Amino acid sequence: MAGPSKARSPGPAASLPTFTRAMSPALLGTAIKASTNTARERVAPSALAKSWTEVLDCIPSAYKEALHKSFKDLHSRALKFHNCEAAYEKLHAGQNDAKPPPPVQGLHEPHWQVTKEFRDSEKGTSRLQDIAAAHQNYVTLAWEAGLELKGAELAFHQNRVLTESWWPPILAIADDVYNKMDRRGPRVIPAVEGQEMTVVYKESAILIQEHKDFVEGLPNLCLRVFAIKKARVVADANKLRRKAVLKDAADVDMANGTNTDSNVVKAMVQAEVRKFLSKNPQQTKGTPPSKGAKVKAPKLFVCKHKGKTGHTDPKTGLAAPLHYGPKQKQRNQGGKNKGKGKQGESSKQSK
Repeated sequence: MAGPSKARSPGPAASLPTFTRAMSPALLGTAIKASTNTARERVAPSALAKSWTEVLDCIPSAYKEALHKSFKDLHSRALKFHNCEAAYEKLHAGQNDAKPPPPVQGLHEPHWQVTKEFRDSEKGTSRLQDIAAAHQNYVTLAWEAGLELKGAELAFHQNRVLTESWWPPILAIADDVYNKMDRRGPRVIPAVEGQEMTVVYKESAILIQEHKDFVEGLPNLCLRVFAIKKARVVADANKLRRKAVLKDAADVDMANGTNTDSNVVKAMVQAEVRKFLSKNPQQTKGTPPSKGAKVKAPKLFVCKHKGKTGHTDPKTGLAAPLHYGPKQKQRNQGGKNKGKGKQGESSKQSK
């Protein structure tokens, strides 16, 4: 009786080809929805893009290289706008909390060297107070001027992210690529009774429709770049806010002498340990033994000199090789004496 067959049953067939595994979800969805009629369905998969390069992959190949620089510029505009916005908000928050920014903190009051007698006099004290007041006034003016500067910079970058600023150049590039494209193709008219087959060269209706569909959905792809950057800015801000809340809670608990959550304490300790080890990598290799502690010989050393050790070195506490021990020294001395004795006997015989 034949045993059970060891042949494995064939597994389920892959629903998608192998090359699609390396494709981003946005590109895969765009390829699937490319033949739909509405622009909303064709552009919807781009919402799964995680970067501006993945949004660029959703553009037809004929236009992709020409628009690469423009999409990179959109990403740069969004990045600079959000960075300026965050810096301006931080400056305003510092002004409300009376915390000067780093550029203002670097404006130190000048200290003039004067004699002690003049400094303690009425005229010297008044002059030094005038200098301190002038410096404080200068710091205040510099702080206010810095706020005005960052506000003007924010307004400048806000104008650069407006649609009226970036859309006309992108549309001009897309139209230029389309106008330079060879769109005339042969169209075969089949033969009819009594007539021959004719070939007419006309503009491709497929390329015309493709350009219309592309231009219809292109503004939404551009806006997707700004949406991706905005989402990242919000995520980073929430992350910093959570860190600040944890730090404030830990500071309050330590000041009040209360016990905080064990998980929070564990996370804080682990973060401090990682920070310390990153600055001191040599500490991760182990600490040297304390004075008077017995030092074990390395494993490779013990295996190599196993059964060949003569004594233990008192300085290191390690097993010394045979040729370093006192027994070997005695052998060497004995060998020398034996040699001398033999030489003496031979000399006597010669005499």
